[in-house]
Amino acid sequence: MRIFKSLISKVRGIDPFFEEVKKDQIGLYQHYFSKVIRSIDVDTETNWSMSKPIDNEQFRKDETIMEEIIVVEAATEGLSPAILQVIVHQYFFADVYQREMDQEQWVKRVMWRKNPDYFPSGWQVRNLLDAVS
Repeated sequence: MRIFKSLISKVRGIDPFFEEVKKDQIGLYQHYFSKVIRSIDVDTETNWSMSKPIDNEQFRKDETIMEEIIVVEAATEGLSPAILQVIVHQYFFADVYQREMDQEQWVKRVMWRKNPDYFPSGWQVRNLLDAVS
């Protein structure tokens, strides 16, 4: 069954990492993505993604805020914390100028990637997050 879903996602042009996201959940993922972005210091997280110096205290504060929104609030709405975390981190790893243009539709943008694109795929981010945690 998983192979069938992967084929359907590929035909529809969806990044395979997001094949489990239901169409009616996209708006809710966008809502929680936007809430995270508004609640943290995006520059600190972006600098972390680029291995630049960061304010460790701000980073810890942001991580706590993100955990509350992603693992508690969004999960109670039935969203996958792992998927939302990847969506948020794709933003941190994206080109800082181009991501601004797509911020209001970020979830759709990461689900329907272009080849090549200005941010890493869902699986690339997931594998990186697994490696650093």
